[in-house]
Amino acid sequence: MKTTLYLIRHAQIAPSPEIHFSKWPLSETGKQQAIQIADLLLTLKIEALYSSPFHRCLETIRHFKEKSRLEVNLHENLRERSFGDGYAHIRSNEIWMKSWEDFDYSVPDGESSHQAQDRMSSAVKELVEKHTGKTLGLCSHGNVISLFLNHIQSDFRREHAEQIRNPDVMRVHFDQNGFLWDSKFVLAGLSDIATHYSQMKPN
Repeated sequence: MKTTLYLIRHAQIAPSPEIHFSKWPLSETGKQQAIQIADLLLTLKIEALYSSPFHRCLETIRHFKEKSRLEVNLHENLRERSFGDGYAHIRSNEIWMKSWEDFDYSVPDGESSHQAQDRMSSAVKELVEKHTGKTLGLCSHGNVISLFLNHIQSDFRREHAEQIRNPDVMRVHFDQNGFLWDSKFVLAGLSDIATHYSQMKPN
């Protein structure tokens, strides 16, 4: 029996060193994206909805939740990878590249790629087994979504992770043969609203 999983990356954010990274708000663009993506997500016929507890994920799916009347189930292990409080507001190219070159690398008080990957992969496996044969929506974060996709398909690498937009939606199927990323899937209308990480502006 096939289970379909939609991995939803949150909308554009406005990071700030003055706010804990779990509470970063959506930017003004991100707020509009959250409104616009609601109707796009309705076309996917999602039956169960889960989210990272981080503010930016909950705000991304808030309008979809209201329109679909689905309950949002929080799952702590869908949270973003921790780079440590001292690094959370900085996307250093050096840290980013090292974390893909060496999955055991981490900054002080942060998670390695292996640790974040194991956490995210275990969460996804738990949820697809709980909802066998259903269509699930999981709202999470770019780094851990990418690490999960690398877990199920080893040729998904840093260059692919860097192409994931805000917001974005990836489709994965699960059956008796395991997980399969549907790399050809594109959610209709998403390209009209999505932005790249480089377009994000801090508060």
